[in-house]
Amino acid sequence: MRLMINDLIVLTFAAVTAGNAQAVGSRGIQPIRLPNERGEQVELYRESHALVIGASDYTAGWPRLQGVKKDIRDVRELLARQGFNVVMVEDPTFERLKKAFDDFINRYGRDPENRLLIYFSGHGHTDRPSYGGEMGYIVPVDAANPNQDRNAFLDKALDMQQVEVYARRIQSKHALFLFDCCFSGSIFSLSKAAPENISYKTRQPVRQFITAGSADEQVPDESFFCRELLAALRGEGDRNGDGYVTGSELGEFLQEKVINYTRESQHPQYGKIRDRNLDQGDFVFQISGGMSSQSPTAPPPPSPGQSGFSVEDLKKKAAEQEALKAQWESWLGKIRTGYSEAQAVEKLDLPAADKALAWQRFIEAYGEDDTFSTEDEALRQQARKQLEYWRNYQPPVTPATQAPREYVPGRTGEVAGVPGLQMVPIPSGSFMMGSENGANTEQPVHRVTVSSFEMSATEITQAQWRAVMGYNFSYFKGDHLPVEMMSWDDAMRFCRRISEKTGQRYDLPTEAEWEYACRAGTTTTYYTGDTEKDLDRAGWYRNNSGNSTHPVGQKTANAFGLYDMHGNVWEWCQDRYGDNYYSKRSSQNPTGPGSGSARVIRGGGWNISAPFCRSASRSNDYPYSGYDDVGFRVVRR
Repeated sequence: MRLMINDLIVLTFAAVTAGNAQAVGSRGIQPIRLPNERGEQVELYRESHALVIGASDYTAGWPRLQGVKKDIRDVRELLARQGFNVVMVEDPTFERLKKAFDDFINRYGRDPENRLLIYFSGHGHTDRPSYGGEMGYIVPVDAANPNQDRNAFLDKALDMQQVEVYARRIQSKHALFLFDCCFSGSIFSLSKAAPENISYKTRQPVRQFITAGSADEQVPDESFFCRELLAALRGEGDRNGDGYVTGSELGEFLQEKVINYTRESQHPQYGKIRDRNLDQGDFVFQISGGMSSQSPTAPPPPSPGQSGFSVEDLKKKAAEQEALKAQWESWLGKIRTGYSEAQAVEKLDLPAADKALAWQRFIEAYGEDDTFSTEDEALRQQARKQLEYWRNYQPPVTPATQAPREYVPGRTGEVAGVPGLQMVPIPSGSFMMGSENGANTEQPVHRVTVSSFEMSATEITQAQWRAVMGYNFSYFKGDHLPVEMMSWDDAMRFCRRISEKTGQRYDLPTEAEWEYACRAGTTTTYYTGDTEKDLDRAGWYRNNSGNSTHPVGQKTANAFGLYDMHGNVWEWCQDRYGDNYYSKRSSQNPTGPGSGSARVIRGGGWNISAPFCRSASRSNDYPYSGYDDVGFRVVRR
């Protein structure tokens, strides 16, 4: 059983300012439209973004929730099919949970015409303070069980008052919070009314909430609430048949279905925030759309039997389902062919605009969703990335006229076929790893010895990524800018591909190799000194970046000849992350803990304050996460 907040959805609708137009263009998200009172099609939401958070592998006294893993993947798949750009965060600690909320809201929640969705799946709890009343909590994986240590629980659980703060921080007019758990709903008032005119309601601001049950009820790990949520958003929640599911319709649907299927052991609640300025509107999912004239059509439903017992209708239904599946398989074959043809156009001697047009035509021609496969949506997502790449394409600048100052070439020269990739030899040696003045995760300071290796002089650039991988989905575009939006999985794919390309072994650095290479024999806070003025000489961070990445190699190199080890973008390391690992790790070429979900990131980024850019500073992220401040560099052993 899970006492859980399983599906925290924040649906936020935000307007894009003229200054953010390029960022929007790089996203490739399709706008959502609906008819107004006069029947005219008007834009409802320009972009759709989702943060999907799942907490299952608890470490401090809570039961593990294996069902969460499937729930979040089912939700991610459904949202992707409906056009959402999905960011995944799994098994968050308290600090990682707060960072996930902050990063997502800061990135997408400030424009009034976007749609934002934050989905949390994990344990939830209702606490009763000494002054009376009740308080609901979201439980990250490192929060203690309150039945064992209430104070430790309160230290690391995220209370609903903070969720309300997040809701009010969002500048977008609509937000819906959905919790598959049982806890106090004191931050919102219960309601029953469903809107009659969605065109009117979508113009009004709102913060809506739905919970899977009231305080102290139990939600099973195999969640009825999640199952019915998915059914509702596939169309069953459209109670009035208008092709849309509103927040009010969704709440009413979930309340009815979950109470029924759980035999009244679970009572979903829904309502709006207790604020007259934020309780007038309703948000909308678009359910209608149907198939185009080119798409396979579903056969009509079978006729009922005339009398008596018969299963002929079921056999007929199964046969029709198989026929429909065969039609969709044929349709998928056409999509694969179309994708290959669009790829072929990229190799032709054509302007970038024509190559973008090929991908635009592919997306328009093959927009219908195959309910029997996810391959079609994967191809569409890649097509959107290619479309945005060619829309923003800029011809390479020759070395004689390029704007950024070139970094000093590495001592071993360039890697063939990868423009500007220069590997710098790092000699073997020992150093004191960690910091007595930093976070607990950086202690104790201990001596570590590493063998010699080579490291790329700079973070991998977008030109280098494209030369190896063939595409580029970075947020900030530029050949000499570091590649970002990188998950650990993306970085490892690059390492495997370049190893195959060159016949040499490329990898991500271990955490020990990274800090040893960064320090380059120094013991100061940064390799240039101890102050922020020293950091200004070494890297791009919050106070000097101008809110973006910068071309690599423009700042001062360290004694090994490495650039941008501080700031610009976070850099993935090979190691799994462990909070208390320093006291247990090997002193000779350590490789990190043997288990754990998160991976180490080092160095800080363009939007990060100075303390997080220190040589000893450690952080972590999940291998499938990718943000616009996360990239990597490679090593060769």
